Amino acid sequence: MSTKVTSKQVSGWLEIFSAPTALQPHIQWSISQTLGIEVSLQWSAQPLAPGSGQCRLRFSGSPGVAGEIARALAGWHYLRFDISEEPSTGCDGSRYLATPTLGLFHAYVGGSGDIYLSEHRIRSVVDSALRNGRDIESALEDALGSSWEEELTPFRIGQEGMRWLHIAG
Repeated sequence: MSTKVTSKQVSGWLEIFSAPTALQPHIQWSISQTLGIEVSLQWSAQPLAPGSGQCRLRFSGSPGVAGEIARALAGWHYLRFDISEEPSTGCDGSRYLATPTLGLFHAYVGGSGDIYLSEHRIRSVVDSALRNGRDIESALEDALGSSWEEELTPFRIGQEGMRWLHIAG
C-alpha cells in the first residue's frame, strides 16, 4: 500500500487493453494496494485476445503514482496497457506502455500531452545509434515509443463505447 503523504495530487488514466481472465482479480488487488483504496474494475471481453478482458480507470494520487501502478503491473507478462499521469505544477507528466513482446516503455510528457525528449536523452540516443551502426531515425522512433504504439493500436480500436471508472486516491 502506498504510504506517501503529500498535499499535491495528480490525475491520470489507465487502460488495460488485454489481461487474461485468471489474472484480473490479482490485477485489481494490485491496483487497490498501489492506490491505497478499494478498486472494483469493470472488465469487458477483448475480442482480439480470446480469454482476456479490457478495462479503463481514471485515478488521482501523489506525483509518481502512474509509475507505481506500472511497476505493479509490469510483472505480468501477458498484459497490454497504457498509463498516463498528467503534468501538474512542478511535475512532468509520464506515460507507460506495455506489451508482452516489447515489455515496458516509459517517457515524460509535456503540458500538450506530447512525449518529449530532453537534450541529454536525444544526445544519448544519437550517440548509441552511431556507436551501434543503427540509423538515427529508428533509434528516435524507439525513444518515442512508436513500436509500442503500433502494437497497441489494434487494441484501442473499438473501445469508444467502454465506460471510464473514476477513482480518487
